Amino acid sequence: MSTHLRALLPALAILLASALNAQQPCGTVHAPFIHYPEAGGERGGGVELIPTVVHVHYGGLVQPVGPLTVQAIVDTCNRMLRASNAALADVIPDFQGIVGDLGLELRLATMDGNGQCMSGIRYHEYDPEQGPPNTLNPTLNTRDYLNIHILPAQTSFAFFPGLVSDPLDMGDVIVLSTYDALFRPEVLAHEVGHWGGLYHVWGNTNTSNVVCG
Repeated sequence: MSTHLRALLPALAILLASALNAQQPCGTVHAPFIHYPEAGGERGGGVELIPTVVHVHYGGLVQPVGPLTVQAIVDTCNRMLRASNAALADVIPDFQGIVGDLGLELRLATMDGNGQCMSGIRYHEYDPEQGPPNTLNPTLNTRDYLNIHILPAQTSFAFFPGLVSDPLDMGDVIVLSTYDALFRPEVLAHEVGHWGGLYHVWGNTNTSNVVCG
């Protein structure tokens, strides 16, 4: 996956705001956005596909999120990335003129790093009595794939580009809580925005009336 994708998400800010009118505080850790040197320049025409692997962690009372639900989550995210989601009708007139199709889509990967076929969805069972799910070991090469981990976290979150030392970083993932996966699938588009380097439109805080963007 090209690292220059990180520089192509400015219009997504409007989508993030419309998706989260009633959202709980975002769990993303904020840090200064450091662009990778090779991320500059303009992308060519056509839709840029982002090879994506969704890791579903389950155990104890937490049942696995099914593949049809996973695909529906990805489809919801893609509609938001392509500015074809119904919620755009709620964007106020002052901002409607800057909503745009990003030309990006997540696509479940069909081949792993060894050239073997896969579905793009991987299931990982864990024992809650032994600790939380391990997201590090199952993560595929982050230079080639966007890794999304669905697990029973308190909140969904993503890592900004400035938090990783290199485009190849096994901790450079998106975490989508099991609750959000089942009941608020639009949150994934919000976290994809953070993964791409976008802050909240109201600033770098979850506190009202502080550092308003």
